[in-house]
Parts: sequence; structure tokens; C-alpha cells
Amino acid sequence: MKRILVFIMLAATVMPVFAQITLSECRSLARANYPLIKRFRLVEQSRSLSLSNASKAWLPQISLNARASYQSDVTQIPIDLPGTDLHPLSKDQYDVSVHVSQQIYDGGAVRASRQVTNARNDVEREKVNVALYDVYERIDQLFFGILLLDEQIRQVRLLQDDLSLSLQSVSGMVRGGIANQTDIDAVKVEQVKAAQTETGLVTSRATYLKMLSTFIGKTLDDSVQLVRPAEGDLTGMVNNRPELALYNAQDRLLDQQRKTLDTYLRPHISLFLQGGYGNPALNMLKNSFDAYYKIGATLTWNIGSLYTRANDKRKIETDRLSIRAEREAFLFNTGLQSELQRGNIESLHKQIAQDDEIIALRQSIRAKADTKVANGTETVNEMLRDIEKDTLRRDFTVNAIYYSIDTAEYVDYTGGIPDLYKHVLRTTQSPEKVFSEDGLRILRMVRIAAELGFDIDEETLDGAKKSVHLLKDISGERKREEFLKILRADRKYPSDRTNDSEVKALRVLDEIGALEYILPGISAAKGMEQRPDFHVYDVFNHLIETVRYCPPDLRLAGLLHDVGKPLSVQKYGNMHMHAKTGQEIAKKILGRDGLKMSNRDVNKILRLIDTHMYDIDGLTSEKKIRMFIVDNLEIINDIIALKRADAKASQGDASATSVSAEKINKIYREMLTDGTPLAYSDLKVDGNDLVGTKIPEDKRAWAMRKILEHAVLHEDCRTRESQLQYLRGLNYGSN
Repeated sequence: MKRILVFIMLAATVMPVFAQITLSECRSLARANYPLIKRFRLVEQSRSLSLSNASKAWLPQISLNARASYQSDVTQIPIDLPGTDLHPLSKDQYDVSVHVSQQIYDGGAVRASRQVTNARNDVEREKVNVALYDVYERIDQLFFGILLLDEQIRQVRLLQDDLSLSLQSVSGMVRGGIANQTDIDAVKVEQVKAAQTETGLVTSRATYLKMLSTFIGKTLDDSVQLVRPAEGDLTGMVNNRPELALYNAQDRLLDQQRKTLDTYLRPHISLFLQGGYGNPALNMLKNSFDAYYKIGATLTWNIGSLYTRANDKRKIETDRLSIRAEREAFLFNTGLQSELQRGNIESLHKQIAQDDEIIALRQSIRAKADTKVANGTETVNEMLRDIEKDTLRRDFTVNAIYYSIDTAEYVDYTGGIPDLYKHVLRTTQSPEKVFSEDGLRILRMVRIAAELGFDIDEETLDGAKKSVHLLKDISGERKREEFLKILRADRKYPSDRTNDSEVKALRVLDEIGALEYILPGISAAKGMEQRPDFHVYDVFNHLIETVRYCPPDLRLAGLLHDVGKPLSVQKYGNMHMHAKTGQEIAKKILGRDGLKMSNRDVNKILRLIDTHMYDIDGLTSEKKIRMFIVDNLEIINDIIALKRADAKASQGDASATSVSAEKINKIYREMLTDGTPLAYSDLKVDGNDLVGTKIPEDKRAWAMRKILEHAVLHEDCRTRESQLQYLRGLNYGSN
């Protein structure tokens, strides 16, 4: 045992550093390893030096001058003065002087120069980020290429396993006299081909790994496992491309350059002191070496910039329009790419679902054919009778169609093929018997019908009504998964038949009485009328119609956003507090006693219910809306989408708009483009800047919040210097 433990410990010490590696880890390592990253440090060094030089403009400026000259003539008094003996000046003259000047007002030139430097540095930084994004794309290609190769290697190895079993089976048949040697040779040929394919795939994987290792600066051996990233949802994706940050930085640079123009129109004031020694000194009539000094103030006001100011402003605005045109073109092109990728993903999902059905059918046939026929325990006819029994154990006829690989024919004992052509969903046996085996089949029936755009057979629908009570014994997790699929049914196989299929499915669930088992309490909204000047439906139908206009990921929130209205009327006599009561109901429906959704998903839906009434009249001030956006940044697009869906459902009109939603969206888009910090990470200061201040540790979170609020509401608090200045002026003794 001791030897075994020692071996395990030694093995652990020699294991590669990367037993597993994720895509995000590869990106981080590539960023740190790529030579271009050095530009970040150079950009920061350049900014630091430029800012330091700009600040030195306020230091005294000292100059030393020395002059020696000879001139052909000098100034003389043309008349003789009685009693005086004036000697003419010397034609050789000498002067040594020191000039000291101190600027006391520069019209904001130094400050503007620093701001331009910071803005130009941000542009350079974002250019580096854009270049690094191309590196990330190459990393992604290598990473997913390796994942694809891994799956291909796995498939070819499964094929080799199948061929090995086939070889054993054929060898047995040869011994039994029902096959010959050529059959064995044919299987061996396929084995050689599979081995060749595997060798090529393994070689390609090793090449990809070497390339990936080069990018990240770490050695990845053949044993490393790449972790498959979780599938993302393109419908709720926010465009975070670095190009957008670059456009914003360029726009901010133009803003600073525009402000710099104002400094050209302001005077400059400075003090000066000059001291020297020369011949002549200040007294031109004294022909001797002497010391002298001057002291005073100077004012310089160059109004010549007025000549070019208009053109300079127009040039800046022209550059701004050019940047905006580039941004719009970029968003247009990336939008097209996103739509293309979204379509490809949906197509792949459809293919995967179809492949799953095919695999299930083939596995079912093979499990019986290979184990029973090959072992001689069952004839082909007996195998077919087993398939017939298996079809009757399935729920719906369209799921009970088999395909014979040997005869290339469909095997249909329940009439599934005619039902497919008629677009009808029907149980393989009596509905009561099918549903009694698993009550969840009722929800599965609604889901499949919605996904395919099928009608439900009347007998099957009636059987579901009679069996709907079985849903009370189904776990919340199982009901949740089916219900969420129902809400996204139109996304499974998009077609003309599945338009608004999720709304139709909700109507079916209500018709058979299943909706109350999923969302207990929602039926209380039936028949509850609303103000006709705002709503054309009662509360229940308003909830259903809201789902029609919601993006797929928001449909559950849309279905629950006004669920609190009945309880609110009971508690308060009106609907004014329905968001609060709606949260209480939704928490029970979605929590551990209901659908058992994750805390993250529950909290998001509760926040959407709570915020869907914000600024409902469109009268909230812009300042308050800006802070509302910051406080709800991670779900602000969802809030806007839900408000829009709510407005459309209220009027029963897809063209209806929400004043509140459009107002919030407009302000949010402006904040995205004008450089407004949307989070603490966007500020130019951080917690380290608070360490050396007098602000107590327990007040630092409050201080950062105050800085963020001020920066959000005041454009002049967007630089590091202005934020530090605001920080120094905070009264940390009060909240």
C-alpha cells in the first residue's frame, strides 16, 4: 500500500500543469504573451512623460543670454552742453543677463493639453485592444478546432470499436458457415481506413496544440483537455467589440480638442525678473560696465486664432461625422454577421435534434438486432415483433417511427407517418394510459405540438384534461424544463407554422387546466378588467399577449410581470402596489417550492417585475434615469424590452410604443457614446486612491459611490484629475 501511495504522489508531481484549460485562460495567457502587449506599457510611459512635461509649464522658466557686438556708429547728442563733458559710447558693447518668468494664468492651456494627452492615450490603448481582438479570434479558431478534432477522434474510435465487434461477429458467422473469408477482409479494410483517419486527426490535433502553445507561451501536451465553453445566447448579447471602445475614445479626443480651441482665445499672464551686467547697462549715456535688473508683468493676448477658429471647429465636426459613419458601418456589418451566425446556430440546433432522433432509433434497433439475432436467441420476425411492442411504449405516434438500415424502409406500427403529413399529434395508445405512465407527458405533448406547429388530436387533448391532475406529483425541476422549452418553442424549428407558437401553447395549457399546476395563482387574473384607456385585455390575457412581444429569454418575466395585480387589489384596494405583490407571488412560483429555478434567474425576474413600472409616465428627470441605468446596468436592455412588450400588449398593437422605454433607451445609448462611466471599473480612480486619504475604511465604499454618481451626472468629472479633486472635497463625515 505504501508503494502505491508513493507512486501516486510521484505521478501527481510530474503531471502537466495544464490538465485542463479553458478558452478564457487561453485568451488571458495569449494577451500576456503576445508581443503587442508591450505597447500598453509604452503608451502608459508616453502618457506619463507627456503629462509630466505639461505640468512643468507652471515651473519658473529661466534663460541665460550673453551678447558681444561691435557697431559702426553709436548714439550721440548733436549739440554741446555748457559745463558738460560727454564722452561718446563705445562701439563695442557687451551684455550678460538672466531672465526668469513665472506664468500665473495660461487660459487653461496646460489643463487642456493634459486632457488631450489622456484622450490621445486612450485612443492608442483602444487601438492595441482592437489588434488584440484579432489575436483572440485566432485563439478561438485554434481552440474550437481542437474541440472539433476531439469529437472527430472520439467518433472514429467508436467506429473502430464497432468494427472490432463486427469482426468478432463475422468471424463467428464464418465458423458457423454462414459467411466467408471475404466478409472478414472487408471489415479489416474498414478497420485500416479508420486507423488512417485517426492518425490524420491526431496529427492535426498535435499541430493545433503546438500553435496554441506558441500563442499562450505555455506548453500543452497531448493529454491536455480543453473545456468546452457554455453555450451563449445571441438574442441577449451586448456588442462589446473593442472597435466600439475605440470609436468612443476617438470621439472623446475630439471633444477635448474642441475644448482646447477655447484656450487659444484667452490671455496669458506672467511675472518676470531680469538681471544683467553689461556695457552699456540700462543707462545708455553711461559708457561703463554696470549691473542692472528689471521686474514686472506681461500680458499676451493672441486674437489671431479667431481667423481659423471656425474652420478648426468644422474640421473637428467633420472628423466626428467620419468616426460616426465608421461606427455605423461597423455596427451594420457586425449585425449582419450576428444574424448569419444566429441562423447557423439555429440550423445546427435543428440538425442536432434530428440527429438525436436518428441515433435513438438506430440504437433501439441495434440493441435488439445485435444482441438477440447475433446470439441466435431470436429470429428476425421475432425482432420485428419486439419493435412493435417498443413503439407502443412511446408517447406519440410521430415518435414511434422506425427506420430499417438493412431494408432502407420505415417501420410504422402506430400511424405516425400519416400523422406527420396531417401535422397532428396523437398518443400511441389511449391518452389516459399514456399519461398515467408519466404525467409530464402532458407538458411534453404541448411542447412538441408548439415546436412543430402541430394540432393536438381531440381525443388526446380530452385525455390530457382528464389526466391533468397528475402534474401535481411531478417535480418542479421537470415541469420547469418542459415549460421553459414551451416558452421558446418557436425557436426550435422556426417556420410559418410555429409563429406565435408559445402563445398558442399557453392557451392550450390554460384550456386543459395545466397552467395552474405550473404557475399557481395565475388563474386569479382571469376576468380582472383594467382601465380601458390603457388596456384592451383583462390582466390574464394581457400577460399572455405580453409573451407574444417578448424576446425568448424574457417570456417568463413577461408572463409574470403583472401577476400581482389580483393580490394587490385584495390587499390595497387598487393595483398601484402590484409590482411589490407580484414579486411575492413570483418568488413562490419560481423558488424552491415551485419550479426550483436558480437564485440568479429568480432574482433577475424579480428585479424585472419590480422595475417594469419605473418612469411609466415618462416624467422622471434625466438625472434620475441615468442613475437608474447605472444601478440596473446588467439588465437594462431587458427592462427596456419588457417595457416595450408591455406597451404593445396593453394596446394589442405591435406598432405601439412606450414613451418610458424609448426615453430610457435614448439616454442609455447617449451614455454609451459620450464616455459616461457606467460602473466602478469605468472610473479613473479606484480603491487604491482612497488608501492615502483621510476617508475611513468603512466610508470608502460610500466615497466610491459618490464619485460614480458625480461622474455620471457631470461631464467635467470624467478625468482622473477631476475625480481625485472631487474625492478630496468629499465630506466623509456625513452620508
